[in-house]
Amino acid sequence: VNSSLKTSNFKEKFEKELAQSLKIKDTNTILCEAIEDKLRQSFLNSISLQSPRDRFKEINSKETSQSENIVKMRASPLKVEPGDTIVVEWEIMNGEPTTNDWIGIYRNGASEKYYSHYEWLAVPSIKSATKFIAPSIPGEYYFRYFPNKSYKSIGKSNSVSVGPKFKLHSIIDQENLEVKIKVEQLHGQPCTQSWIGLYRPGKDNSYYTQYVYLNSNSEVTFKVPCVGTWDFRFFPQKTYYHTESLTLNLIGQDMINLRVDDDTRAVVITYKLFTVDPATDNVWIGIFQACQHDIASWKRYKYINNKEGEVMVKQIETPGIYEARLFAHGRYDVLCKSNSIFVALQRPVTMWADSTTILYA
Repeated sequence: VNSSLKTSNFKEKFEKELAQSLKIKDTNTILCEAIEDKLRQSFLNSISLQSPRDRFKEINSKETSQSENIVKMRASPLKVEPGDTIVVEWEIMNGEPTTNDWIGIYRNGASEKYYSHYEWLAVPSIKSATKFIAPSIPGEYYFRYFPNKSYKSIGKSNSVSVGPKFKLHSIIDQENLEVKIKVEQLHGQPCTQSWIGLYRPGKDNSYYTQYVYLNSNSEVTFKVPCVGTWDFRFFPQKTYYHTESLTLNLIGQDMINLRVDDDTRAVVITYKLFTVDPATDNVWIGIFQACQHDIASWKRYKYINNKEGEVMVKQIETPGIYEARLFAHGRYDVLCKSNSIFVALQRPVTMWADSTTILYA
């Protein structure tokens, strides 16, 4: 018994000492790891270690900051005629000039590589002025300062108006899709070769839909091909540089009417088109049974060449209810439908009820 008690006490004592030693070891280990982490962080901070993305952001930020060495610029006078003198003043706020700095004159909207004219600044100067001859093409212009043969500007002037100034006014006839444009000249010399072009928005100036020379007139009238948004651009010379523009939105709905001629029994289609242009949109009208949805099952069809008019097709012999449908652009989407007519095999009599024509044939 005594032997077994001694063994048990020894075991308990051993386990307590072991647990105590492990606890001390765990505490020391945690302390060591914390110290190592602290030393590692201090080392990283001391060498300013960064990820490639952070490093790129820092470099990009520095480049942007450097490009903001702004040059103050001022161009005067604000309104000139072609051939007049424009004085451009500049002052470098941060940085040093070089013998390869230059100033370019640009039309509004032109990119930095498409200058109208430029001048080298051969004598480096922090603050100075240079003279330009106003371009021969009227419009709005501004000046940019470029350092050391580069195409990255560090300064931009105010805008200067070259040539006469105009303002456009419009009168819209929605029913007939006609637009009258009146040109008001605010100042400057008369332009004897001015013209106005009709454009779809976003089209280059060389891709007009219609154009009209003003000559001695101050008003011109356009027959617009179809409804939608259109640009009217004013050109003071025989060039593709416009100085004024006007954007208008025209609205309207296509109309088709179907009837039968009392004498010939031929089918008559009366139409007025607003949403399509017969000159360019491949417009046609087909006559279908009202219940028929297969586009290839037309009974009669006719290509349309005018925006408004009347066409005739031969009589329909198969009894049923018929309607006319409008198509364009080489597609089979129905743009408009007519009223319906009923054809039956009887003695010809025409009856009207609401919008439906009843024909007994």
